[in-house]
Order: sequence, then structure tokens, then C-alpha cells
Amino acid sequence: MKVDIYDGMPYDKKYHMVPAINWSDGQLVYWGWIYARGGRGRVVGDFAANTVQEAEKYFKVKFTVK
Repeated sequence: MKVDIYDGMPYDKKYHMVPAINWSDGQLVYWGWIYARGGRGRVVGDFAANTVQEAEKYFKVKFTVK
């Protein structure tokens, strides 16, 4: 699991949110953006994981398929 918050702050569910996860065919990883909670859609970081379950466990969320 790789998490990069651009200002160096550790991930904290009080300040950050991860609403979606994506699959990268080219890199063979799941990835997504990390947003500022209440920040009007401001991206503050990104992440990459080998499995959806790895990301769900780290972020303590359950991703759903639409």
C-alpha cells in the first residue's frame, strides 16, 4: 500500500476522505485520489494498493461497485 498526502500529513479520516477506487490496467494496481474533507473537492493526495481489500482495510471503508 502506497499513500502520498502531498503536504506530508498522515492520513486521518477526520481530515481526509477516499470516495472511490480505480483499476489501472497499465500498472496493475488499484488507485485513487485522497480528498480534503469539507475542502470542496480539493485533492490532497493519492494512493495505490495491490488489492481492493488492502485499501479498504487501510482506509477503514467499504468500496461499492456502481
